[in-house]
Amino acid sequence: MEQQMKNLSLCENAGQADAKAPKLGFKPLAAKMPRNTTKGTKVQVETNIRKLTIAKNQPIYKYSVQVLYVYLNKDGAEATIEMSKSAKKGLQHEADKNRCQKMYQLAAQKNAALQSGGPYFYDRQASLYTLTQLKTQKICFTESQGISRRPNFVRAEFKLEKVDQSFQSTSNDIAKTVNSCPALADKTALEALNIIVSGPAFENQNVVTIGKCVHYLIDTAGVDIPSKEYSEGGLYSGIGASKSVKTLEGTDKKEPSLYMTTEMKTTLFHPDNWPLVSIFQTYKDFHFKLEANSFAGKRLEKAFVGLEVVLDYGQNKGLGEDGSIMKIRGFGPSAKATHFQTDGVDTTVFAYFQKKYGITLKYPDLFTIEAKGKTGKIHLPAELLILCPSQVVTNDQMINNEQADMIRLSAAKPHLRKSITDTVARKVGLASNNIYGFIKVEDPVKVEGIVLNKPKIVFADNKVANLADPRARIPTDFAKAGKYAIAKELTNWELVFMQREEINSRVHEACAFLHKEYKPNVTIIASSKMHNERLYKSENGSIVNLEPGTVIDHTIVSPVFNEFFLAGAVSRQGTTKTAKFTLVYQSNPGEPMWNIEQLTNDLCYDHQIVFHPVSLPVPLYIAGRYSQRGAMVLAANQGPKFTGGVVDLEKTNKEMGYGGKKLFETRFNA
Repeated sequence: MEQQMKNLSLCENAGQADAKAPKLGFKPLAAKMPRNTTKGTKVQVETNIRKLTIAKNQPIYKYSVQVLYVYLNKDGAEATIEMSKSAKKGLQHEADKNRCQKMYQLAAQKNAALQSGGPYFYDRQASLYTLTQLKTQKICFTESQGISRRPNFVRAEFKLEKVDQSFQSTSNDIAKTVNSCPALADKTALEALNIIVSGPAFENQNVVTIGKCVHYLIDTAGVDIPSKEYSEGGLYSGIGASKSVKTLEGTDKKEPSLYMTTEMKTTLFHPDNWPLVSIFQTYKDFHFKLEANSFAGKRLEKAFVGLEVVLDYGQNKGLGEDGSIMKIRGFGPSAKATHFQTDGVDTTVFAYFQKKYGITLKYPDLFTIEAKGKTGKIHLPAELLILCPSQVVTNDQMINNEQADMIRLSAAKPHLRKSITDTVARKVGLASNNIYGFIKVEDPVKVEGIVLNKPKIVFADNKVANLADPRARIPTDFAKAGKYAIAKELTNWELVFMQREEINSRVHEACAFLHKEYKPNVTIIASSKMHNERLYKSENGSIVNLEPGTVIDHTIVSPVFNEFFLAGAVSRQGTTKTAKFTLVYQSNPGEPMWNIEQLTNDLCYDHQIVFHPVSLPVPLYIAGRYSQRGAMVLAANQGPKFTGGVVDLEKTNKEMGYGGKKLFETRFNA
């Protein structure tokens, strides 16, 4: 076992604190094992996963794109900003992608090489893909009119050239996109196919795309789901679909296959391009002398912190999307009450705007908006700000019943969720039968699942919870069995964690701490619910939720890793979200998949306070709850403790942690 554990180390100095961190993913994960076909009851499972069939021997040509915007500095010198490699985040990043798209469309209109051949698929950043090679391998295009309304704008440049041959791909390269050593997988073909599959959605005038892969419908007619609107804040719900193209095991034993996952998304949006003060006026108890530290002011602040606004004064007046964007960090004192130094002279926000811009503020007694400026915190008058478009309402910004409403909106029953997902996917253009004559999109696949045997749980007085009793009203609820026989307490313990994939010495030290002769086999399994796969049980022609213990470990999993989906819990509302598990490492390669799956499922039943199975193995479930609580404690204390301007972990843990406190000895995360 020691030698096998050493093989996990990525390089000889992986464990040295002063050595450069090794690159990850160059060692293979646990070898692929046969699926579980016998241990449990077979069921039919429907999915939101569609097989993609692509034409053979089709080259996919990749071209690099560079979009440059040139501005004049205050000293008259030119300054160049590359929009195609924008490092900005959020809406500012989206704005840069829109600028790239604008230049690409102009280049396509005015350059003959881009008007023939194709089709072309532009990711709105630095890559263009096409199914036919361009006649001209290098294109340069410059435009100065109709691009930007900024007064210091000079010109925009669009440059395109073919990338190195090593970055080119063909439709025959699907097998290269996966590798038992994750870092060695060549994702070039998948990157191209993800853009190509979204092509119809990008071209759809009834679709707004957020990020890279979530497409929302503007007109939702024909979609059987109610919309929500709120008078406070002008909030409104939107429905769309996300997509992800993946290489999965499939049914062909010779090679893996391409699949696309499409998942329904219901999201709440802020109104587009509204003056900030106009939105404030929709909230109850708002008035133009409202103070930031009042109850109504704090309530309003919670709904707006994190939103991005465009400046609408001075050189930014009327620029819209070309104006400067700021993020709201909070509310501050009124324009008359906010003092700061400018050129060594004390002034107020009210006086500053009057003197510098000739603007007499209409609402000088209203709180100001705090944002981050070039030299620190700045205060802006709300009446001179406009809300940027396409902003999603976060959970922290929901101050009424929006979160509960959105949960109910998205918590559709299995048959409705599947039907709505399929409808939305078709409407946005993701489920086209044939994409550009290159990709055939099939109907969602059906696979065979296995319902694992339920564990036997023995309580005090030898009472047994018969979880498989078909006469039970709630077959997963075992509260009537009573209490657990013995409340165990672990007094000899040690914390073990993984860092830089180095587990050899730490695991053995911990085992030796318990008992010097204790040398167990080690199995590492990664779990995640951050995926878009949705699985449903097909029962007598109906679509229902999966039974707890249903596992799928073939066809829709990785072709090179040991993966399985497990429905650990009962869905109390809506559709069950399965967890996905990946076997990363095992020191005993002979351990069969069914045993790993059964143990994982059994651990979902061991919560002890909540008397039904949970969606993850209980140790992970409890750790997650502790993490959530820790994050909230950290937020409630305005972040960690600092010493000399540096985060002091020891002080933070001492003051905010549970160690040495009575709470440490209590199970409080039910």
